[in-house]
Amino acid sequence: MLSVAKEKIIKYRAYIVVVSVSFFVMCIGMAIQGCMPFGNKFPLGGNGFFQDYASFLNAVKQVKTGRFFGFLDYGVGLTFENTGVYNLRPWLYPIYYFAPESMYVYVFFFQYALFYILPGPIFIYYLTHRRSGRTIDLSNPILVVLGLCYALSVYSISFFIYVFRYMMVIPIVFLGIEKIVYDKSSGLYIVSLTYYMIMDAYYAFILCIFCGLYFLILNHNDIKTFFKNTFRFGVSSLCCAGLSAAFLIPYFLKTRNSPYGSNDDSAPSLLKWFGSFFYPLSEYRVANPGVVTSPYEYRANIYCGLLVLLLVPIYVFLKDIDIYTRIKKTVLLILIYIGFDNQLLNYVFHGFHYQWQVPNRFSCFFIFILMVMFSDVLIRFTNIDKKYVLGSSVFSCVILLSAYYFGANNADIGGIGIDSLYYSFIFLGSYLLVIILYHFGKLKKYSYSLLCVILLFEVIISSIPTFMRTFRNSMSDYEINYVSDMSK
Repeated sequence: MLSVAKEKIIKYRAYIVVVSVSFFVMCIGMAIQGCMPFGNKFPLGGNGFFQDYASFLNAVKQVKTGRFFGFLDYGVGLTFENTGVYNLRPWLYPIYYFAPESMYVYVFFFQYALFYILPGPIFIYYLTHRRSGRTIDLSNPILVVLGLCYALSVYSISFFIYVFRYMMVIPIVFLGIEKIVYDKSSGLYIVSLTYYMIMDAYYAFILCIFCGLYFLILNHNDIKTFFKNTFRFGVSSLCCAGLSAAFLIPYFLKTRNSPYGSNDDSAPSLLKWFGSFFYPLSEYRVANPGVVTSPYEYRANIYCGLLVLLLVPIYVFLKDIDIYTRIKKTVLLILIYIGFDNQLLNYVFHGFHYQWQVPNRFSCFFIFILMVMFSDVLIRFTNIDKKYVLGSSVFSCVILLSAYYFGANNADIGGIGIDSLYYSFIFLGSYLLVIILYHFGKLKKYSYSLLCVILLFEVIISSIPTFMRTFRNSMSDYEINYVSDMSK
């Protein structure tokens, strides 16, 4: 029995390590901020309390009284009376039903904890089952590095629940698209996208835009196959919309009364920019506090490790990957990045909606594509010509330092954050030193491992201060005093 258990632990160590570290980082952030159960503060700030906790209390009320369904007053449609993130969570209804009032806050936060912890292992699942590109064996320890980079980038986004859910669902939905194209199987795509449409219609709409873009960058072999795949993809997408129509229609009618609707009456110009090409990249720094709201629309929370940026240009030169796939994926990555700052693309990528003071919600798609490209580079690292490794690192470093320079000298930003700038210089210097030594034949046996260890250290220490923004709220004392009033 012990030997079998040991084999299972070794086989699934990537999942175990990523889940454990993600949970540990979350606990550190909560303990530093004095959140329950490590203190008296409510475990979430902002909308996490004012909107979602109210929805949660309503959900508990409906479950305890046996009223799971109800007609909305938006005009038409059937949906759960509990709104927002609490739609369609039947596996939690027994907990809702039996939980005493003293445990409501913990049950509420448990749901968020799942969104914080699950993206990492789900990304590992994608990498071990992907149909577009080389899969990685589950026993390969590099999955720990890739899983943690993806998982802790979720913490760095710091826009709590909406983007966290995105980071969890993107690998599953995109894997479903790959199965449509390469396996002629639509089941995973229909189930996952339908569920997300019911969970959050607006963010599902944004997801659908990027589903279309991701479909286009896959390899369809020839024009005939492309049209067949397009038909299958289109029909599957319509099935998702049809299965979730009872939730989408009332949600759509509800948005017609939104006070933000007047901002979306006309699309901005493709020639208008929020700031500069370099400004979004200037936010890519170690231990840079994530921006929850900002008057500068070009800001983006896109951090997932400096080494990722240093090595990802090598992807263009990976000869064993189809050249058209490399070009299309690179173009998509650049297009998403430009969308952070370009007003028209930003408007389109936000679901034809003006984002208004919210950092770019679609940064999670940038991170996903970036991490997939980086994984293709990392699993081939020891077979890549050293000159590409050095050239890519120097090139990326120059671009990144230029972004820091322009960002630091931009009066609108009000300073780039001197501490995070220093931390970034330290890690950039460490990576370049190891890569230079590797290029000249030094540290030959240890360079690869050393780079991975430094990367893990970087993302872990960076995720703690950025993730604490999820809990930080100037009204936390006010919130905890009025939890009982909100239940009423």
